[in-house]
Amino acid sequence: MQIERLRIENFRALTQPVEIGPLAPGLNLLAGDNEAGKTTVLDALRAALFDRHSLTGKAAAALQPYGHKVGPEVTLDFRADGNGYRLWKRFCQRPGARLEGPRGVASDDAAEDALQALLGFQRPRKGATDDRYQGVWGLLWVAQGTAFDPVSPAETARNALGAVLQAEVGNVLGGAVGQRLLERFRAARAEHWTATGRPGKALREAGEKVEALRDELAEVDDMLAGFERDVAELERRQRELAELDDPAVAEELQARLQAAESRAQQLADRRAECERVAGEHRVAAAEAERLEGLWRERQRLARELADARETLERRQAGQRDVEAGLVTAEAEETAARQALDEALTAEREAGDRLRRSEARRAHRGQATELARLREVGNRARTEARAARQAREAADAVTITAGILERLRAAADRHAQAAARLEAGGTAVHTRLSVPVATAGAVSRVAEDEYRVTGEARLSLEGVGEIHIRPGGSDLASARAELEAAQREFGEIAEPHGVATLADAEAALRRRDRCLADADAHERVLAAHAPDGLDALERTIAEAERELAVLAEAVGGDEVDDPDADVAEARQAQQQAAADVQRARDRLERATRSAAAQRETRAAEAARCEAEAARVRQIDGALASARAECDDDTLYARLAEARRAEQSAAQRLAEAESALAEADPETVDVQLETARAATAQHSEQRASVARQVADLRARLEALGHQGLGERRVGLDSDLAAAEDEHRRLEREAGAVKLAADVLERAAGEARRTFLAPVTERLRPYLRLLMPEAELLFDDELAVTGVRRHGVDEPFERLSLGTREQIATLVRLAFADLLAERGEAVPVVLDDALTFADEARFDAMKTALARAARRHQVLVLTCRPRDYLSLGAPVHRL
Repeated sequence: MQIERLRIENFRALTQPVEIGPLAPGLNLLAGDNEAGKTTVLDALRAALFDRHSLTGKAAAALQPYGHKVGPEVTLDFRADGNGYRLWKRFCQRPGARLEGPRGVASDDAAEDALQALLGFQRPRKGATDDRYQGVWGLLWVAQGTAFDPVSPAETARNALGAVLQAEVGNVLGGAVGQRLLERFRAARAEHWTATGRPGKALREAGEKVEALRDELAEVDDMLAGFERDVAELERRQRELAELDDPAVAEELQARLQAAESRAQQLADRRAECERVAGEHRVAAAEAERLEGLWRERQRLARELADARETLERRQAGQRDVEAGLVTAEAEETAARQALDEALTAEREAGDRLRRSEARRAHRGQATELARLREVGNRARTEARAARQAREAADAVTITAGILERLRAAADRHAQAAARLEAGGTAVHTRLSVPVATAGAVSRVAEDEYRVTGEARLSLEGVGEIHIRPGGSDLASARAELEAAQREFGEIAEPHGVATLADAEAALRRRDRCLADADAHERVLAAHAPDGLDALERTIAEAERELAVLAEAVGGDEVDDPDADVAEARQAQQQAAADVQRARDRLERATRSAAAQRETRAAEAARCEAEAARVRQIDGALASARAECDDDTLYARLAEARRAEQSAAQRLAEAESALAEADPETVDVQLETARAATAQHSEQRASVARQVADLRARLEALGHQGLGERRVGLDSDLAAAEDEHRRLEREAGAVKLAADVLERAAGEARRTFLAPVTERLRPYLRLLMPEAELLFDDELAVTGVRRHGVDEPFERLSLGTREQIATLVRLAFADLLAERGEAVPVVLDDALTFADEARFDAMKTALARAARRHQVLVLTCRPRDYLSLGAPVHRL
């Protein structure tokens, strides 16, 4: 198949008509920005080929533009089997389908059936289609964001590819017998082993029983050993408790604690003295720093005051120069405004003359337009009458698609009931040379053959009669079903005036033709009157009113050449407008100049005032500071504060030296150690006492459990369980060995079966990963990559590598189909977004190679990346 042209209208994001084509037989680029509708193009193509026009519900509503209740339309021109076709479909509003080809035109359901037969895909029983039903099309058409998903063909795609592979390599899978043998051993292996090679339920439970008995036996042994350990541990803990209760140990620990606390108190006194002296030093340092800051601030204010006074004198000189320039600019502005007033007066006079000239010309043009509108109105009325008559004829036919489906279903049930009745009847074969008469539930199906479906009689002339009563138990029910089906068909058909299914189909086709004629007349009407016939009538009436108004405006004032008169008036008006523009430009320049001078004067005045205010502010701040404390007094206070800080620093050093001599760390360690030793002694004594009590309680409990008798019983149970487990292991091992051997043989056959795919894939893969080999499963799905003898699962590869491998596999499948004369276009929607520069170049080479064998459509938002391919670009 080759797609040649595509037209889309009112489909999701594409509310306006979009036409794409003509498309080349090889590589094509469909380019558009984000949200331009590239993905919508692919969705429209899928819907046109694989969804029924009668699609309803949410799936149909999803095809409409958001917030619009319109009928999405798709028109597709394509070639298949060497012939050209045109497919048109409309969904939701007045749905319909039409397929034009070498065998003529098919409409609606007939078009759907012809399309399905032509392309060989399947349809779901209801709802929208998906990859499961689209065969190789669903495999080779890659939607946005799915290019890196594993290549896993659906059943319909596998069947199509399998047929091609079977035709090329023949039957290499061992035949039906070999397949049944493999499946039988696989089933047996599945009873004993899981899919991951672990033991199955029976073997696992036997092993678990052995392990459970072993664990229980080990637990009993541990409990017996623990009993003996607990006895020894109890004796040791009792000796330890006696040692901890010795009074001499407690007295020694208390004496050490008191001595450590005395030394710690002395250390705390020295630390307090050191902290007091440090506080005095911080106060002296803060005062010295404060006075130092005041002195630096006073020096800064004096420097800033001198600089501000110098700047103020420069600003005042500049302000005087700006005042002189402003006087000159204002004089020019006054002269320019007077010139503009004179030009505007001349422009108004020229405009009045132009309007009168244009009114005369408009009157003549309006008369011509009114004549045209009246002719269009006559044609539109004719089309409206024809459309109304066609719709009335369609409304007279009450048969609908739903009623026709009910009639078809009833006819199918009638045929099934008749077939069942005939199948349950008795076949009677005769070889007679006398005439035969029949009576009852019997029919003649051949020269010497009769079908009896109930009690019947065969009369043989000159011989006698044969009475036949068939023994089938369900003949009566089959006959009742046949009669019920006949009644059902009649109840549906009679209200609509038809007797047969063919009559109903003909009536529906007649109704569809009338509706199509009505649509055609309405389209012509819409071409003449896009806004409706009433709107056209109003337009004609409005044109008549406008002509009357223009006639009144023109009066009797006519000229021989209205166009020349308008041209002359327009030239005069343009000259006046040019004069006005020049005057405006002059005024604008003068106004800007004067405004600039005023802004400059205001800015200079503001700067002078700001500088003067700064001088006053700095002078006031300096005077206020000196009034509070003059410079000499401030400097003397600063010197005194520096001496006080030095004295406090010396006292702090002496206090810190005395504290260091007391060795604070050693004192703290001794106190902490003494306290910890006392606490540890108490905690250890309590812990040992608890352990003694716990051991006594546990030994008493174990003494009542009968551990010896329990161990003897467990030994016997364990021996029996181990015998059963060994038996199951031997059986499971034999089944697994047979299944593994058969699977290895099937694997060799599968590699032969996949040879055509790997042969087509090898040139593509060599561009990307020369050393790699792709791995497939029995269902033609890619499972991984083998590189340097190491198998890597597909899902563990990077997104970019998965995306590229999936694309190459699809190209190889498409090559295989094309070589067998079943070419299918490959469609990729933004499918190479994760490729680096080198691999992207390799993938472009692969696309160009594939495009020599079949059509490739690439939907992209970056067409510049594909310029090197020289492919035609179709922009959305």
